[in-house]
Amino acid sequence: KTSVTSSTVISTTSVVWTLLGSVLFAGERLTWLKGLGVSCCVAGNIATQLGDSKGSSASGAVLGDILCLVSAVCYAVYTTSLKKLAAEETSVAIIFGVIGVFIIVAGLPIVLFLDNGALGRMTPKIFGLLVFNGIFDNVVAQYLWAKAVQWISPTAATVGLSLTIPLSIVADLLRKNPPSPWSYLASVLVVAGFTSVTLATRPEAGGAADGGPTSEGVAVEAASMDRSPLASGKKHSPRGP
Repeated sequence: KTSVTSSTVISTTSVVWTLLGSVLFAGERLTWLKGLGVSCCVAGNIATQLGDSKGSSASGAVLGDILCLVSAVCYAVYTTSLKKLAAEETSVAIIFGVIGVFIIVAGLPIVLFLDNGALGRMTPKIFGLLVFNGIFDNVVAQYLWAKAVQWISPTAATVGLSLTIPLSIVADLLRKNPPSPWSYLASVLVVAGFTSVTLATRPEAGGAADGGPTSEGVAVEAASMDRSPLASGKKHSPRGP
């Protein structure tokens, strides 16, 4: 198995793979501001792990690192495919409903086969925690994330997930658990990266990439309308016999 540090650092590369896939297959434009934001986001995640490791020296395995890298690439493929195949008017509830039905039909026999009495030993507390996690993590959070992918871009939605780092600082302060200096540095980097990517994916910047009208095209069309006879108030009178 790989180390916690290696798995975290490799998993953060999903932002890079998502940006690359969005540029190649989803028509997203690559700008220096967007690249800077992705770099800040990756650096923030690495800084978080450096603060949590506290000098631990767990040895990583090559196979574990490869699995983490494959997981990051699979996430990028999933996010890019959602943006490419699902239009803004596509119902996310129907998409996740179909996925849920498929998982129940295909996964329930496997769970029952490998159960070994685990379901019978489940306590009401564990069942309640599973329901709570399923509603807020696998339903609400995933729904909002999918709508963000549809409305803005896969890169911005993926970078937005890293905002859990500054939010975790608020939770630590409420629990009277002082964060480390690495956590504050990571929060600054993540917020800066999210801001950069958000500014780079604003609607004005995405018009040309999405096939929408550019500012130059709108200006040319407005100028041509101003030169038309109807816009200038001139009327052509019919010729007499």
